[in-house]
Formats: sequence, structure tokens, C-alpha cells
Amino acid sequence: MKKKRLLVISLFVFIVMLPYMLGYVNTPKNSTFTGLILNTGDPGSYLSKMRNAEHGFHFINNFTMEETYGGYHFLFYILLGKVAVYLKLQPIYIFHMSRIIISVLFAVYLYKLLDEFKLNAAQKNLIAFLIVFLSNFSFIIDYKDLIKPYNIYPPTFIADMFVSTAALYMPHIIFTMLLQVISFKIMLHYKENRVLNGLKISFLLLLIAFIHPFTAFMMGAIYGINILLVDIDYKEINYKNLMLLLLLGVFPLPYMFYSLYAFANYPMLIKWQEQGVTMFWSLRYFIGMTGPFFVISMFLLSLRWAWAKERRPLALWVLLSWICAIYPTYFQIRFLEGIIIPIGILFGWYFTEKMNFNRVIKILLIIILTFNTFILAIAPLFFKSPLSYLSQEQVEIYKWIEKNVEYDEIIFSDFVNGNLIPGFTGKKVALGHYYETIDVNKWTDIYDQAAIKGDFNQIKDCDIKYYLLDKKKSVYPKDVSFIKIIENNAYILYKIESR
Repeated sequence: MKKKRLLVISLFVFIVMLPYMLGYVNTPKNSTFTGLILNTGDPGSYLSKMRNAEHGFHFINNFTMEETYGGYHFLFYILLGKVAVYLKLQPIYIFHMSRIIISVLFAVYLYKLLDEFKLNAAQKNLIAFLIVFLSNFSFIIDYKDLIKPYNIYPPTFIADMFVSTAALYMPHIIFTMLLQVISFKIMLHYKENRVLNGLKISFLLLLIAFIHPFTAFMMGAIYGINILLVDIDYKEINYKNLMLLLLLGVFPLPYMFYSLYAFANYPMLIKWQEQGVTMFWSLRYFIGMTGPFFVISMFLLSLRWAWAKERRPLALWVLLSWICAIYPTYFQIRFLEGIIIPIGILFGWYFTEKMNFNRVIKILLIIILTFNTFILAIAPLFFKSPLSYLSQEQVEIYKWIEKNVEYDEIIFSDFVNGNLIPGFTGKKVALGHYYETIDVNKWTDIYDQAAIKGDFNQIKDCDIKYYLLDKKKSVYPKDVSFIKIIENNAYILYKIESR
């Protein structure tokens, strides 16, 4: 059965790599593959954060004209950026290397966690398969957005919730899930050495907090309640054991308080938080993002079977995650981070032990619940995102920008180039991300006024040093303060002289 375990891990890693192999193989003539898939602008922002490593360890928002300092956040990507700087590699290579390595580690440690439960080898393999491939129905919901050639949109594939989409697109989230799996396994053995295991969990919660503090808070609560319930079961509630529970917060709490302070006081983080809300805006949105898994969760939680001592920690993880996610906060969706892990274990366990469907129905059910993952993996066969390829002309302009533009000089362009420029040149833009560009609608209007109507006055009145003109999208500025710096068949880069 070890061969089947290796087969599941290998299939998972292959699917994680597949869309990028397809994207590379299908690169159009005279184009360069960027390493980005789908029309979501988030990976471009992660590459930008990796470029922050060239200037220190703090987060600088490269997508806005507003205050840019963001304190010590996004450390995962800044540290990846340090690796890229040390190895003298482009950030995109380290981005994907980390994604693949972490995905392998996740699959390995997932099996280590499954070994903690009374499951046979076949059950473990099915559960592991489900956890790494379960997904929602976002491809159907997002289909129109996916095929729009110039639309960059916030997707509903919700990488926070699903292992598959996290591994496909966002290494920091699959890394969080890896930490959840490792820390959950340690929590199951907490009583064996309360001090050492408490400190181990605390350190792992700190690493989670570096990525998403609210996830660290939720996981800490889940672990604390589970430990209390076990102590109640074995009548080991006492003052000493209660005090030892505080060890769970030793490492993460100082950083979480710092992060809370930063988001309450740093101007850029306040504005970014206000427009970067991750909430369930409607019932359609909720159904689209969570798929059938809310209903599956409620069904499982209604069963006494799910609350047996061996399965209770998993059931509690599912319950508290949904409670936090349904409560209307700015970060509703983030509280579902990793929830597919306990759902997958409980569902797969119940599926193999209690569901008496015939084999054909069981196979069809698995196909329906995992279909979206495999569609996303071959998505480059159906469409080409404007973020996926750079023309020769873009490469020429980007190289000039990287070598000649000063870091604090702002570039203004269309949304697509604005999303790519920070990550591929390390420079700042006025427009390029639907959350990190502060007052994104205002800057979109300013671009439209210039590119479509030829009104460049608002650009001149701002502290913008360069304007990148796409000859297919924009009219030409007639103002003498726009000095042509470099031109090719597709683009003109202007330098804007101060009045």
C-alpha cells in the first residue's frame, strides 16, 4: 500500500505543476511565459512583495500613490525574496520552487497525521486524495471572467479553503496548511509533554501568524479547547495545567498584538483593509466559494459519530471555523483557511465506513467534488490570461524600467502592465491591484480619462514620473511635458517633466 501512498503524492505534485507546464508549452511565438496562470492579480502582488526584500524586511505597497509603508507583514514572501536575492534568481522561480516543495511536504505530513487515526491503508489513501483534490465549483461560476481577455478579477476559487487551489496558486496558504497539519498532530500528543509540546505548537502558531494572524488566533483557540476537553475527560483539570495552556500564546501573541496595532494605525494598512474586504457578499457568492462543503460539514457535525473522542478534535476544528467565518467581519473568508483538512478526514472516514452506496455512485460523487481542481489544472488549454505572457515589446520596456527608473519614481499604465511591473521590475506603479491600489476606482477613472478621452491633466497634477502607453489602448498625449523616452511597435514610455 506504500506504492498507492506514493501514487497519490505523485499525482498531487503533478497536478500542482501541470498548468504551468501547459502554460509554458503553449507560449505564443515571440512571447515570454511569466509563470502566472488565471486572471487573478494576487500572484503579481506576491512577486512585488518578494521584491521588497531588496530594500529590507518590511512590507512596502508598490501599487499605490498613497503612503506605502506596511510594517513587518508578508514576511513569508519577503523571506522568499531574500532567497531570490541570495541566489540571484528572478522571484518567479523561487515562488514556484517554494510552491512545489511545500506541496510535497504537505502531502507527506498529511499522511503522518492520518497515521494517528484508526484507519486502514485504503481509507488513508482515499482521504488523502480527497483532501488534496476537493474543490468548489468556481470554474463554472467564474467561466465568463476567465475568458475575458483583459479582465483581472478576484476569483472565487478560494485558495484559503482548498488545498488544491492553494498549492496551484498561492504557496503561503499551502504553507499555512502544512503548519496546521504539523501543529494539529503535535496537539494530539500534547499530554505526553505539556511544556515542550506547548512550546512547539506556540512556535508553529507564530509562523502561521506571520502569514495570517487571524488563522493563528483561531487555531490557538481550537487547540486550547481541545486540550481542555481532554483534561475534562481524564479529570486532569487543575491550576498547573490551565497555566501551561498559556504557553500556546508565548510566541504568537506579541506579533499578533503588533499586527493589530499596525492595522489600526498605519494609514496604508487601514485603507487597504477597508477596500480589501474578504467577506461573503451574497448567498450566490457563499455557495460558489464553499461549494457543497457547508452542507457536508453541517451533516457531519450533526452526527454523534463525528463527536467520538478520536474524531472530536476534527469536528471542533470544523465547527469553530464555520462559526468564525459566518460572523460578519472584514476577514470572514480567511477563517476557512485549511478547513478542508478536517472536513476531508471526517467525510472520507464516514464515506468509507457508513455510506452504503454502490461503487459507481461513490466514484461519481468523488468526481463531482474534485472536478474543479482538474479543470483548473488544465485551464491554460482553454484560455490565455493577459498576465501569462509578455510580448517582446513588454520585455524590452520592462528591462529598461528595471535598469533606469529609480525605486521611488511612480509609473502609470493600464491595469495589466501595472500588475506586472512591480514584480518583474521592482518598481512602483499608481494602478495595478484591485485591493492594494488605494482608491483603485479613482485611479482606474484617471487612466480611462487619459487613455480613452485624452485628458492627461490629472496625471500631470500627481507625482507621477512615467506614463506607459499601450498603442492599442491609449490615445497619445499632446502635452509637451510628456517626453518620449523609449518606443517600440507596441508601447511608448514617457517621462513626465515637472511644471
